Amino acid sequence: MDYELWWSKLQEGDQEAFNHLFRVMYPELKAYGMKVAQREDLVKDAIQKLFVKIWERKARLGQVKSVKSYMMKAYRRTLIDLLTAEQKRGKQTLPSLPFQLSPEDLKIHQQDQQHRAEQLAELLSKLPEKQREIIYLRFYNQLSFLEIAEILEVNYQTVRNYASKAIRTLTDNWKPD
Repeated sequence: MDYELWWSKLQEGDQEAFNHLFRVMYPELKAYGMKVAQREDLVKDAIQKLFVKIWERKARLGQVKSVKSYMMKAYRRTLIDLLTAEQKRGKQTLPSLPFQLSPEDLKIHQQDQQHRAEQLAELLSKLPEKQREIIYLRFYNQLSFLEIAEILEVNYQTVRNYASKAIRTLTDNWKPD
């Protein structure tokens, strides 16, 4: 997938490129949003809002190192803005964004690996929120540590440290059959 090519066409006002990026990114953004907000209506609204904003500003958009990383970061900000706005209106109180990994995320296609998936899900659920989120972005979305740092708005070394600690915790607590 050449996101950068579609991005540059989008900047030129190509509606097909815009539609293509929307179709390709929608499932990933929705899955990520559901981990953060657990509310499909809000997740879909945030995706729509993000793409409307991108289309309106297409001529002013610059080149980016990683379109996928840029989109994930912009989406996360949009989702947080919507959650914050709801909280201010008193619709919902969210002291933090509970990032969850469910057993469905870990389903493995072979029947004999089901037990390992359940064990891994249990171990992941015990990780702190930021560590779970970093593991999700790194291993389920194949983002680099630098991209994750940009999305979460923390420095690169913090992401590396959290990831390292999460993997060490998972490894130390893994009980092979």
